[in-house]
Amino acid sequence: LWEPEPFAEHRSCRRFVRAVTQRRERPSVPPHTRPSLRALMYAAWQHDATRRPPFSEIIERLDTCIVDSAISCVGAAAFWRRHFYRYVNPQPPPTAAPSHNDGDSDNSSASTSTAATDSTVD
Repeated sequence: LWEPEPFAEHRSCRRFVRAVTQRRERPSVPPHTRPSLRALMYAAWQHDATRRPPFSEIIERLDTCIVDSAISCVGAAAFWRRHFYRYVNPQPPPTAAPSHNDGDSDNSSASTSTAATDSTVD
């Protein structure tokens, strides 16, 4: 996922732990990362543990990330979630923002914005 390796500048475990826990450093997310995965990463990286999603929600959101990654057409991914999600998960499918274009145009770098930016996390 990352080039260069995240946190490579920290040469000791102590510096790394301090950077993440005290200075709230997070790696930048590569621009090609699917919006559903990007949003999940930002949610899981919240400094305030009460704002992080519970593991049961993470599992559900990972299902969406997998569909978004496996089915490149947004319409087809939405169709899969609407009609087949219930066979692998008895819960209703999580609402997912479109991850990228539906293949009808050349704008393959279209993305949605998230509340957080690459450089900051609450």
